[in-house]
Amino acid sequence: MRREAIGIDVGGTSITAAAFTTDGKQTTPVIPIPTSNISDLDSFLRTIEELVEGIRRTNSHIAAVGIATPGPYRHPDTSDRGTLPLDEMVVEAGNVPGLREGVVLGSLLAQHLPLPVALENDANVYALGEQRAGAARGHENVIGFIQGSGVGGAIIVDGRLLNGFDINAGEWGHLVVETDPENALPCSDIVDGVQATGHLEAQISGPALETVFGIKGELASLEIRAAMIERSVTYAGPVLATMVQSLGITSVVLCSGTGVGLGIEYAQAMQTFIERCTTKFRVKNGCQVATAQLGERAPLLGATAAAFDKVGIEMSTGKEFGR
Repeated sequence: MRREAIGIDVGGTSITAAAFTTDGKQTTPVIPIPTSNISDLDSFLRTIEELVEGIRRTNSHIAAVGIATPGPYRHPDTSDRGTLPLDEMVVEAGNVPGLREGVVLGSLLAQHLPLPVALENDANVYALGEQRAGAARGHENVIGFIQGSGVGGAIIVDGRLLNGFDINAGEWGHLVVETDPENALPCSDIVDGVQATGHLEAQISGPALETVFGIKGELASLEIRAAMIERSVTYAGPVLATMVQSLGITSVVLCSGTGVGLGIEYAQAMQTFIERCTTKFRVKNGCQVATAQLGERAPLLGATAAAFDKVGIEMSTGKEFGR
């Protein structure tokens, strides 16, 4: 019997949903709902319910729902350093109405939806989608590096997402990479009451590049784009090379978002840098660097994969997956 799952991507400007089969075939159009339609937690939950019910009316084989949300995630008891399942964690998505104050979203969704629900970090499912059907297809050890309005990412080891404590694996956007006060740009983070500086996100996010070069990456001349690429590789290259060497990564996927858009030249420059830094590993196994291929389908497909995992249904990994 054909089995399907619904993938939902909760973004700052819209919530999108689509259904996929176990071999990655999309069976519904992408349905977008502007987040401007949502005012509070109740309207957020109603929107998710309506999306799921709308798809179920035309697709009778839906087994589960996967939902990708922005973070951060945190333990509901700030004094407890233990690790909980994701659906028991507090989600604090500052750009999504209803989720700004922090809520244990997994348990609420389980009460409102008639299907099993898998909750996952948006960066994680973006990487998972690219690993299943995009630029990292066929690789079991993958880094998804997301560089847009912020900087973050995800790590897949032996085919499985690596979450770490409080779902913070891959959150290198707030790693300090510049300590010279002359060059360290201010970050959104406040540490001990003081605005942080020199974080990776502060140095190479889309807004950071626009601050330094006076133009968005998508609109820049070839000369300025080359300078943006050089800056990005200088700061992000050592981080990614360290991860490649330490974890045996064989594929790095660069996901360039708002204000970046540096393209294949960026991937080539990053490939050269990583090869230079990880020579022994490269000779033995090799690591490819590529730009993301799936666009808006990546988080939807990744959320669907998380949904199937939730109910123990295996997805195909053959060459036709997602085609």
